[in-house]
Amino acid sequence: MKYFVLFLIEVEIPTSLSIDDPVVLIENVESFVICRSTNGMPEAKLTWNYPQSIKTISKVDYALISDESLRNSISNLSLIANESHHGKSIQCQAHSAAIETLNRTLVTNQTIRIYFQPKLKLIFNGNENENSNVTIRCQIESRPDVYRIEWFNGTHSLQRTNQTQINFTLTRFMHRNLLICQATNQIGTTNQSIQLNVNCNYSISSTCFFFFIFESILDRPVFVENSSVVLVDEGESAKLECLVDSSPRCQISWIFKNKLLIENVESVVINKIQSKKHIGFYVCQANHSIFGLFNRTIRVALKTPPEIIEQNEIYSGYVQQSISLVCRLSKDLPLENLFWSRQDQTNILSNHKYRINRNESKDFIQSELIIENLSMKDQGIYLCTATNQFGSSIHQIQLKIVHFKYFFFRNLFFYGSISLAILLTCVFISFIFLNYSKQHHHRQLTNKSSLTDPTNSSFHKQLTQIDDSEVCL
Repeated sequence: MKYFVLFLIEVEIPTSLSIDDPVVLIENVESFVICRSTNGMPEAKLTWNYPQSIKTISKVDYALISDESLRNSISNLSLIANESHHGKSIQCQAHSAAIETLNRTLVTNQTIRIYFQPKLKLIFNGNENENSNVTIRCQIESRPDVYRIEWFNGTHSLQRTNQTQINFTLTRFMHRNLLICQATNQIGTTNQSIQLNVNCNYSISSTCFFFFIFESILDRPVFVENSSVVLVDEGESAKLECLVDSSPRCQISWIFKNKLLIENVESVVINKIQSKKHIGFYVCQANHSIFGLFNRTIRVALKTPPEIIEQNEIYSGYVQQSISLVCRLSKDLPLENLFWSRQDQTNILSNHKYRINRNESKDFIQSELIIENLSMKDQGIYLCTATNQFGSSIHQIQLKIVHFKYFFFRNLFFYGSISLAILLTCVFISFIFLNYSKQHHHRQLTNKSSLTDPTNSSFHKQLTQIDDSEVCL
């Protein structure tokens, strides 16, 4: 006798398939795209379709249990793209026994957005004659838009504005000045410069004539262009050069960490570099006998990924409030890109929910992630990632969210306990004070009665003695 056993296997097509929106890839930086399918049985296998020129780094797939029988599938794709991929399509497709059995196709598409640092071009409008009104326009290509534009005259800041041009009148003293436009967006900061060559309106009767005669003899110091950053490996040597074109020659001084290092030499050799001892900013100071002091800074940095200065690793926030997460990096090492993401590798961009601020000081670069209107969904791990040509560094921050009712009860218990303690203390002090007052009042009454009672007086005692003596007689 033959027995046949029939197994019934439950299959279910995923109820949804989606790619996390928006799909934002940072130009030439490793970025992430996530595809999700929900409520499938068995779990769906996810495949990707995108332009072949995009470099694939990794693909990680995993499944999550949604209930007793259904499964969610997640595929995490790591890519490196460039500007040419902006506007192209990326596709995610789900495969499972249920989909194939029912001869169905489950596909979703998203458009790729490429973000990059500002790209600048300076355009000079006007002529370079003395006393002419000129305009320098900073032509910016940026995605996302820049949030700060700053202009410099050499190393001196002129103005910080959202305008892309600067207007001014040329003077003879601006000759050979370097004007710099600096633009910053969420991805990074870019500089572009232009040198002014002022044509003096000179005549025999004008002071400009003498100025140009004077300038033909005396040249203002100009630093010969060379690298402002020197990258080295630990233990190797580095040569720092500070070449100055001037007449007469400048007196050169090297300053490191606000201390005079050496004088009267245009180059310095640092042997066997140690990170703690030699890494930092070196200032070449050129002292001209007529035009005064001119400084140039050269940074010596290790060929290592950016260094994240440790900050708080755990933050606590309350529902419906805002919070600021801080990531701080050393300025001694080069930095190309700095961005925020969630632990699920979802990139964070500025919008109504998030704001990203970037500030720079002499010693560090700070990125601040501000999260508005907190909810329980915002709880989790946030990653601050900094990259350069030598690798990347990640600072992990855990955000804990406390519901308002817990916040209320916790504060109610805390402040209630303090109030109760204060109240009990006041009652105890009042009790002691009243008891003392009562005892003091009783003593006063006792003393007063002692003075007025005739049975206690000396006169009464004398009369008593006389009466006793008469009785004896």
